[in-house]
Order: sequence, then structure tokens, then C-alpha cells
Amino acid sequence: MAEAEAIQGNYNGKGVLDEVDVKGVTWTRYTAETGTVYMYTKAPCGKTVHMFFDNGITSDDALPMMENVVLK
Repeated sequence: MAEAEAIQGNYNGKGVLDEVDVKGVTWTRYTAETGTVYMYTKAPCGKTVHMFFDNGITSDDALPMMENVVLK
């Protein structure tokens, strides 16, 4: 997803881009070397949804919260 690639550019191209599935929704995840995690997906209405987890919480720790997100 272009938004995740743009954020990666802010970190000099370092870090990891991958995709994760959360309750049937595919999210593009960018994990910076600092531990900060950015998550992106498209809602059914076509808008981009963005979640940000600072280095104090991992995407695995945030998974229960993400599972409660309803995209419309």
C-alpha cells in the first residue's frame, strides 16, 4: 500500500513491510526499526484506515483492539 511505503521512506527505506490478516481484513503493516508500527487498509467505502502503535506496544499486543474495529 502506497501509504505504508511513504512512511517507510521517512525512515530511509529501513524497517519491514508485510501484510497481516485480522478477522478477514488484510492490513499492510510497516514496522520501523524503532519498533513503531503503522497499519493500513481500505474500508469497504474506499477510504484508507490507518492505525499507529508507538514503540511501547507491538502489533501482537494491539491485536485484540484491532479485532474490534468495524470497517464500513
